[in-house]
Amino acid sequence: MASAERALGVAIPPAIRDSTTSTQPTGTLDQPSTFANGRYEVKRVLGEGGKKMVYLAHDT
Repeated sequence: MASAERALGVAIPPAIRDSTTSTQPTGTLDQPSTFANGRYEVKRVLGEGGKKMVYLAHDT
């Protein structure tokens, strides 16, 4: 994931969970998020494992 963050020039925020939150990817976000001054719009979670999550993002 670090290589993806370097390639995109953005930092992907860590997931915040509590004991009631599922560890399975949902495939959607409540609202699209943007990173890097609005350059990337995160569409949904593709998957996760270990300590990282993988997102589908659109280069705006």
